Amino acid sequence: FSAICDQSQAPATVSFDVLPYTPSVEPSTYGGRPGTVVTFYGKGFARNEIVHVYLGRGQNSPGREVACFLTDGQGEVRAGGAFTIPADVQGGKLVFTFVGEKSRATTTTAMEVIPAEGPVPNAPPSTADFKCSLSAATAGPTPTAPAGATPAPTATPARATVGGAQPAPVRRQPGSGAETVAVLAPGTVVETLAERREAEGQVWQRVRLADGREGWLPLPALGGEPGRR
Repeated sequence: FSAICDQSQAPATVSFDVLPYTPSVEPSTYGGRPGTVVTFYGKGFARNEIVHVYLGRGQNSPGREVACFLTDGQGEVRAGGAFTIPADVQGGKLVFTFVGEKSRATTTTAMEVIPAEGPVPNAPPSTADFKCSLSAATAGPTPTAPAGATPAPTATPARATVGGAQPAPVRRQPGSGAETVAVLAPGTVVETLAERREAEGQVWQRVRLADGREGWLPLPALGGEPGRR
């Protein structure tokens, strides 16, 4: 920018650097079988922008869009998008590329696919078409904070990762004899809720899965004390 002083008419210049967006995204699980629904937790995008999620995107390939989500007023997203691991993907790594529609900021993340133990009737094929239903009208204009206003902090969910080398069963109630809600692969990220109980000589943590279901896991299955990430 250039400016000229009103009285002295002396010119002055000032410059500054415009920093690029540097988003980061984590999947709700880092390992899952065909039929597993994966959502995404991210930050660092533009405020209120649509982010498109691709598989197979690279320097020489546009990839295939498989999900999309809308960031909030802080450029963050919690459990955004919804991608179901296809039935015909039997093992290997899935690499997701995220592209902000307004900022054009990009980032990647990956997860491992665990081979299915049998038929997966509810999982779509890898060739299933996806069309993002979000639009600029859905996103709306980027809000401008009043002068001097301090943005309200965005709450970060408390999350923990399933540890160990064996799958961990999520129970309906604390205790190994309770009904199984789901079985989580090592590396799966869960949201930890504000409730714990003791059963069978150990502490059980109440958790919420990516699809909204809730249940209980013993703390050792979460690698110890859950915390905010």
